[in-house]
Amino acid sequence: MRDEDKSKKQLIEEINLLRSRVADYQKYRQLNKRNSTWLEAEDLFLSLIAEALFGYYVIQDGKFHFVNPKLVEMFGYTLEEMLEKVSPLDIIHPHYRSVTAQNIKMRLEGLISSASYLIRGLKKDGTPLYLQVTGSHIIYRGRPAVHGNVLDITQQKDMEQALRESEAKFRAVVEDQTELVSRFRPDGIHTFVNENFCRYFGINQSDILGKTLWSAVPGENRKPFYLLVASLNQEKPTGDVQHFAPDSNGTPRWL
Repeated sequence: MRDEDKSKKQLIEEINLLRSRVADYQKYRQLNKRNSTWLEAEDLFLSLIAEALFGYYVIQDGKFHFVNPKLVEMFGYTLEEMLEKVSPLDIIHPHYRSVTAQNIKMRLEGLISSASYLIRGLKKDGTPLYLQVTGSHIIYRGRPAVHGNVLDITQQKDMEQALRESEAKFRAVVEDQTELVSRFRPDGIHTFVNENFCRYFGINQSDILGKTLWSAVPGENRKPFYLLVASLNQEKPTGDVQHFAPDSNGTPRWL
């Protein structure tokens, strides 16, 4: 399965599985710390993590001691650059470097065992990224280190921003309309109404959002409206029907 075909939930499940394997690996190392065979276990684990579809890193002495191919690809550097020239803070947006450095320091000193946070990163070409980062304290080759994983959630954040902007534009347009404008689910529950709609029915937006006007309308008078909604589809996206709904005083209002 390609990386882009995997959902965030699937990636998180994979991360949790690998964390479990890391815990087993650390127990194994503690039991065999006087035996050089732990190096073989480490090599096995790192070969496994190299195939992961999320970024993975090991930080020690202020630099990367291990990065997997996904992390290299994520930031646009070569493997040699990541291990020899790029420091962990180089790939972090300047606004987040201080808090990132503090998080690394606290984990290295054992003040916190693990942390998970959202930060902005920077690719080699300067492109900003949204990153979900987790990290925890480990002993790597006999000395304290920090390891963890990185998820690139830039696309998700961009979609959320585009949705907010689209919603703002929609509201700006419909609030200037002289017509009554409402948006509702197939069951009649309103998710948006403009000011003219509120004035016409003598209500506030808070009175109607998440609710329906049709509950006070006799069932036989609701039927044409529901039939219209049920008939709408991609081939027939619009339609019209006449019906009434009560205002705040119970007076029927025809639409």
